[in-house]
Amino acid sequence: QIQKNRAPVPIEQRLTINNKNYELVVVTIHSGDTIRFGHYTSYFKFGNDYYLYNDISPEKPEKVNWSDILSKAPTDCSLIVYYPV
Repeated sequence: QIQKNRAPVPIEQRLTINNKNYELVVVTIHSGDTIRFGHYTSYFKFGNDYYLYNDISPEKPEKVNWSDILSKAPTDCSLIVYYPV
């Protein structure tokens, strides 16, 4: 059975690459021990705030703090999206 890689991934709110600035807009999390089973949730930025979207309760995304993202994302992220600012 294939296990997922849980190596920590550094996540920053802002990046500068080749003198261009980027801001974190989405982090997708996989909860589960293998790549075949589990559940996906996403943190996304809207305005100046971050929210947690969980399709178990899709009616209302939950407002979260940056520390909430950092507590989960470094070892369980499957996708990180930055947008130029």
